[in-house]
Amino acid sequence: MASNDEQRSATTILTTAAQSIAARLIANETTAKFTKAEISTTNLFNQSVTELQVLTSLDNVQQTADINTVTVINNNTVNVNVAIDQTKAPNNYQMNSVGLFAVDGDGKEVLYSVTVLKDPVYIHQDAMGSALGIDLETVVGQASNVEISVNPAGAVTNEILKAALADYVKADDSTVVHTADMRKPASDVAGIEEVNVKADDSKVVHDNHDGSVQVNGVNIIPLNGIQDASQPYGLDLDKYKDTGNYRFDNVNTIHYPATFEPQYIQLVVFGNHGIDSNANPGSGIQLAIQNNRVAFRNMYTPGSWSTWKIAADDSTVLHNNALNQILTDNSGIIIGNDKDFGFIKRENYKGGLAIGANNNFHFMATNDAALSNTSEYHDVWSIGSDGKVSILGGASFTPADDSKVAHLSGANNFDTVPTVNNNPLLLASSLPSDLARLSQDANFTAKLQQNGQDVALANNTIARNPNTGVVSEPVDFTKLTVNGGKSVATSDDLKSLETSAWRVLDNKCITAFTKYNTSIKVDENSLFLVKIDEVNKRVYMFFTILGNFVENSSIYIDLTSIVKNLSFPSYHLYYLEGNTASSTADGSIVGNRICFKIQIYDTTVLNSKYSSYMVNANDAGWIYSSCFVNYDELV
Repeated sequence: MASNDEQRSATTILTTAAQSIAARLIANETTAKFTKAEISTTNLFNQSVTELQVLTSLDNVQQTADINTVTVINNNTVNVNVAIDQTKAPNNYQMNSVGLFAVDGDGKEVLYSVTVLKDPVYIHQDAMGSALGIDLETVVGQASNVEISVNPAGAVTNEILKAALADYVKADDSTVVHTADMRKPASDVAGIEEVNVKADDSKVVHDNHDGSVQVNGVNIIPLNGIQDASQPYGLDLDKYKDTGNYRFDNVNTIHYPATFEPQYIQLVVFGNHGIDSNANPGSGIQLAIQNNRVAFRNMYTPGSWSTWKIAADDSTVLHNNALNQILTDNSGIIIGNDKDFGFIKRENYKGGLAIGANNNFHFMATNDAALSNTSEYHDVWSIGSDGKVSILGGASFTPADDSKVAHLSGANNFDTVPTVNNNPLLLASSLPSDLARLSQDANFTAKLQQNGQDVALANNTIARNPNTGVVSEPVDFTKLTVNGGKSVATSDDLKSLETSAWRVLDNKCITAFTKYNTSIKVDENSLFLVKIDEVNKRVYMFFTILGNFVENSSIYIDLTSIVKNLSFPSYHLYYLEGNTASSTADGSIVGNRICFKIQIYDTTVLNSKYSSYMVNANDAGWIYSSCFVNYDELV
């Protein structure tokens, strides 16, 4: 991470998968819905941005948290509130990182972001039903394509509410005016200055004393008379229909299709069957109507909405129970997500197949009696974008221009004498019998000369650049020497020598770190040597590291520029000798970096003496060897 990570309390990083979804959100190619959050005890605060971006899951997950609310901040950012139910905590633990998951429009769930904490948050088991809420500000690309929802599970529990109200004093009921004690609501009670004016009876709502009122001569049942107290989700229409279970939704969270403007007509209807103990409906349908377009989505048990679907215009739909026709010119059917293939009816044409630019057309067949998407197909013939034709998967060829084809009559006889640029071709019968052919080897019985000078044969010459004299073609020398017989080393010899030799590692690849002391550093006079063993795939190390190190410091050795995929040998222990005492430290590998832990305070020098060992064949003792790590391949 950047050097200022010490000053930040938390950091949120979008994963590579989230960046792809955000780009598609901007282009209106998909939608997104945040599904859950996973709470982990793993400390990732000191990981790099690159290492966090490639994560697809978290280790040491303690529990899964619900998405409470999603609130739009601006067009590119939303705030996701996560509710951690402490009654579901497996034990008391420390939260160090949070993984936020989302589902795109294709239904694929991915790790969207990772929030890492500098200081852990203590989570404890609580049988009282308490919950911890955290806000995750997250970039989405286009907030209008993100489903905004409220999770009823995130609401306060009765136990928490009772505990919060425990300190309040209950009012004396005898001194309270109850609604039932009032003939009219307070808003309908006239003031003293208003009672002097007699009401116009034609404008008065009359109580019929049977649960209904009369307005302009029409009897109306008020909503509270229709509403059943046992049905918390709104108007129950069963009282006025002979069959069916229908209710209008009265929920306060309204969601509409991304392609719709906010101005639309909406109807939400729930069936009263399948209602759970928390009054959550088990099934329902939501309709949105705007500009002669209808969108709908369904809810099924356990109560999650499906993706919005736009109802098709039936006049433009192809039906398989009738003859489908393209009735107008300049119309047709375009097939494929790239819109690169179609059936087209053009004016003054009978119609035909259309292929997009730079695409190949394939006529395919299968040996299966019935076609299916799992059948094995093969090309009968294909036409490339360059006009070349291939038959049965063979080599591509360009059909010949018939005007330029020589036609035969009889056995290999041309109708006329072939010509080139109106000049007759010379027939083989007209050529000298000893004429040399340039397309094949020719043996000359006499010497080959140029300007009276003998021409050297190829096996007696070395091709050289005429300007520099440098050999321009490879020549294998059995033994090349210079300066009186001294052997010349090849580049392969030098490369092999360089690879197997000890080399100095740049001190920039050696870093020191501790949470509690930012002043520690590696001295520039440190020396770190490495040697590559390509046979055993090892990196041997010999080093003396100078600096002002304290207890619990970490020394990182970055070998990214040399090898890939580091690993320790089966038996290893890094025995680092300090200036006052020896420090035994368990090494770890982070990416392509080796981490040494310092266990001695006020250490100024570390060296690799007795830095690794392995068990001998008889388990009789320890056999010490040079310090090394394994690798998969060289950079």
